[in-house]
Amino acid sequence: MNTKTTTTAAKAGFEWNETTVSKATELYQALIESDGLEIANSSDSLGKIAKAIGAKSAQAVRSKLSNEKVYQKAEKARSVRGVVRTQKVHYIRALQSTAKDLGVDLTGRKFDSLEQGVATDLQLVIDLLSKATGKTIIVNPEATEEAPAPRQETAKA
Repeated sequence: MNTKTTTTAAKAGFEWNETTVSKATELYQALIESDGLEIANSSDSLGKIAKAIGAKSAQAVRSKLSNEKVYQKAEKARSVRGVVRTQKVHYIRALQSTAKDLGVDLTGRKFDSLEQGVATDLQLVIDLLSKATGKTIIVNPEATEEAPAPRQETAKA
């Protein structure tokens, strides 16, 4: 047994279990519904959840919610030198929206694994879907410039 872990757990008097995870999830989802994702993801809100369940910090709650696949990243546009860039999450949201528009039942299904994909491949899927449906699919309505499809970086020797 690791004595450092035991000492830390004994000091904190807190341990993640089904009850604390359930309570944190419940509080987080209630915050999303009542105040929105941006506020629910704030350190202040996550700190309140930590205090309510006895966790060490807001970061501990965020980490646990992420591990439990409950935490939702905000769809905040990323701006680099004033140019809003398209992120992988934008491709995922466009695919989800198009699937719903086409009547595909997404209940209990997610596109989470696609977030690990390469942006060029996600753009290819969007292009194929757009061609198949005959509709233009807007990936990132906040993009400030029409950028070419992202390039995949290659490792240099």
